[in-house]
Amino acid sequence: MAAELKRKGSTTVVLAMHPGEVATEMANISVDWDIEGILTPEESVTAMLKVIPDKTLKDSGTFWTWEGKVGAIHEPPRCESGRMCMLIRRNRSIRGD
Repeated sequence: MAAELKRKGSTTVVLAMHPGEVATEMANISVDWDIEGILTPEESVTAMLKVIPDKTLKDSGTFWTWEGKVGAIHEPPRCESGRMCMLIRRNRSIRGD
């Protein structure tokens, strides 16, 4: 979306944001490890709203955390043909599209 908007000359900034580990019903699952730094929804939104105003058009299409750090976006695997492949985590096989 960010690339298409830039191509059309738009000055809209598009960001992907990681909200942190937020205490919600959906996140209320049992895991075998301790999760530290759990935020309330209000804390998460407040933190993200502090990050957004500093971003400019040069940041469009990037991924940020609620802490204002650049998030890691991993490139998907590529097939021999150069096309995107789909990684199946269950059996760790790679299948072409």
